[in-house]
Amino acid sequence: MTAFAVPGFVAASGFLYAGRIGDAVLVTTQRLRRLLVPYLIASLCAQAYRSVWPIPFVDDSLVSDLLFGASFGVYYYVFLLFWLILATPVIAQIPRPYAGLAVAVSIAATLVFQQMHNLVDPSGLSIFWYQRNPLQVIGYFAVGWYARLNHAALVNWLVPRRRAVVAILSMAVI
Repeated sequence: MTAFAVPGFVAASGFLYAGRIGDAVLVTTQRLRRLLVPYLIASLCAQAYRSVWPIPFVDDSLVSDLLFGASFGVYYYVFLLFWLILATPVIAQIPRPYAGLAVAVSIAATLVFQQMHNLVDPSGLSIFWYQRNPLQVIGYFAVGWYARLNHAALVNWLVPRRRAVVAILSMAVI
């Protein structure tokens, strides 16, 4: 179940960020501010905690911990989301007829990246950079984006099949 948390969060972010961008610079700035201000406050609190109970910095640097989302273990998703927010205006420029192809390429990139990581580092020792690579989650973001662009069609398809879909998903979780 925990392996679903970050991909689910990133897919939800893709869903929420999809649609018309409007003024790309203004929207991107607002999204980054909404992400980074609470992140910095929480990270500084985590760093204060670390000063009381010594926990080593990732690269012996507060700045490095803040830049790479390493003040607290789960903050690596902030690093990923930062780059996905920056990519949002570019993704929004993909013409709708090519959106499905873009999603397929994104999913393929995510799957290839994950498999390459497993082949190159089967022990999982380089998990720090693996977790922070946007290729790890771009497919989930694209699926969320695509779901938003095709929300009505997806709802029309899912509603008559909802019991079967819930049953299949429930079995997948077990």
